[in-house]
Amino acid sequence: MAIQSRRATLHKQEGNTMKILVIGPGESTQWFFSRNDINIPKDVILFGMHRVFPHIKTITLDYWTWGDPDAAIEGLSIFNNSEKVDSLPDIIIPSYMSTVAEFSKNCGTSTLTGGRRNSDIEIYNSTIDKLGDKVTLVPNSFNTKTIGKSHKVFSNIKERFSRENNYFGSVPFDSVRSESNWAQENKLTNIMLPISYYLGATEIYCIGFDNRGKGIKRSIPQSMNNPWIINNHLSKLKLWAKDWKDYHNMKIVSITPDKFTPNNTILDYISVEDLGWIKK
Repeated sequence: MAIQSRRATLHKQEGNTMKILVIGPGESTQWFFSRNDINIPKDVILFGMHRVFPHIKTITLDYWTWGDPDAAIEGLSIFNNSEKVDSLPDIIIPSYMSTVAEFSKNCGTSTLTGGRRNSDIEIYNSTIDKLGDKVTLVPNSFNTKTIGKSHKVFSNIKERFSRENNYFGSVPFDSVRSESNWAQENKLTNIMLPISYYLGATEIYCIGFDNRGKGIKRSIPQSMNNPWIINNHLSKLKLWAKDWKDYHNMKIVSITPDKFTPNNTILDYISVEDLGWIKK
């Protein structure tokens, strides 16, 4: 059974259902949350990534996370300067992201680690440390960079979802280079789905993990808008949505219109209108 955080426990519904809207920083998020007729039900957990906090101001997130410490600096600076920290989203990150040094050992690269942004590294490390219970470190977190290609998590899918450990990264590590299969994974499958599983999600709705287009504060498009890279990202999405479905038992649905994303070639799509998330 998942170890429930405070807010996740509050959202757990009768029949052990838990609905999470995972929100990425893509163009579809900017489109959706610029509307003035949104009516997301209160039983849906709002879980944002990267610069969704603080840049999407029309929603109040329950949870916030990131896959790169660089994308957390703006938000953490708000935590540092706020007199109402309790009103800000709870932070939930893999245990190996507790410091920039731990991230570097366990993950890929970050613009924070080039030696020229020591002040931002200090903001990251000191803020995570001082926030205490406001931060949930997902216990026993392992990135597939550190476990080796022969690890049983790759040959026995039940191991990945046994809840003994929490695994981040869908495929074996081959290189930190951006061209590697390991590196070419969308943060939806790399971070958001594993954390949602840890929380005990049964239904996940996805927006903003578009696999193309720019999004919040991006100058370079996701996946470089390169079909080959996009297909590598989609191959991990297929693992979660199709191949591993009977192991994690989460219903994963896209609410992102086709015009923003190729993800709907893998995921089932339901429009926000059909969900009833638009005011009438």
